[in-house]
Amino acid sequence: MITELDLSGLDLGQIQAFLVSAQTSNFTKAAELLHLTQPVISKRIASLEGKLGFQLFIRWRRTIRLTPAGKILATAWKDLLNHVMAPINRAAASQRGFTQHLTIGYCANAHMYQIGDHFLRSYPNVNLSFVQAQYPELQSKLLSGELDLVFYGTFGQKDFSCHPFRCRVLKTFPLIACVLPTNPLARMKTISLGDLREQDFIMLSPLIAPAWLSYMTEQCVRSRFTPRVSFYAEDTTALVMNLRDSHSVFITDKHCTVVDTQRVDLAFLEITDASAGALVAWNEETETEMTHLFVEKSAEYWERVQ
Repeated sequence: MITELDLSGLDLGQIQAFLVSAQTSNFTKAAELLHLTQPVISKRIASLEGKLGFQLFIRWRRTIRLTPAGKILATAWKDLLNHVMAPINRAAASQRGFTQHLTIGYCANAHMYQIGDHFLRSYPNVNLSFVQAQYPELQSKLLSGELDLVFYGTFGQKDFSCHPFRCRVLKTFPLIACVLPTNPLARMKTISLGDLREQDFIMLSPLIAPAWLSYMTEQCVRSRFTPRVSFYAEDTTALVMNLRDSHSVFITDKHCTVVDTQRVDLAFLEITDASAGALVAWNEETETEMTHLFVEKSAEYWERVQ
């Protein structure tokens, strides 16, 4: 029982290290995001595992995967830091003289830092907080008022096209098919969606990104085939890790940087007859003038992106 554990040594730094490591599936990347060293992250995770009495990650070469116990805690604790840090950030912003605060949600880390930086050049007295969450959570957090704005893919536009939501498409761009170099398609620079009809698709689980799965299925049906899904991934890292043979593919968009492909040799093929894009959504019942200013600055930034 949890009541029998001595949690006196448990701190938020350990929990933060665990959650970011779970999100990135890599201790080194977690260290970079938290501005720490990889040994510090490893030590915090090991200390947390020792305090809890069970393993949180399976370590394999340079990658890590959550154990079943780790998945339970990652799910249960995912909002913990946000609930703790949000009022601290607001209080600190007030102390430093910030006049307003915006909390912005996103899933794919596509240009979020650059968008925030572009906005702050014009409005330096606004405090920005960024919250990463899975697609289904973003809508519920926007509805509850936990988030002021949400950045989403245009494949989920239907989710934000009804009251009380409003949304604006910021940019559209081609979809990209990711395959191993051994895939016969890897010799091509561009393909049509129909060229993928004989491929095994690796898709994000419908529990993680139902709108994306629905959108991609619709696009394939328009190209007169039903995608043959061989694996449903629980996270974006698993998309890459399960791309194991010369007839497998996963699809992302041109500007989605959440998929970690740096350690894997992949071929990226532009799909000429399928596109996606970026949109920003907000709740019209809680919108403010600053909400609209952020939307305008976001659109201004995306106009410059090729």
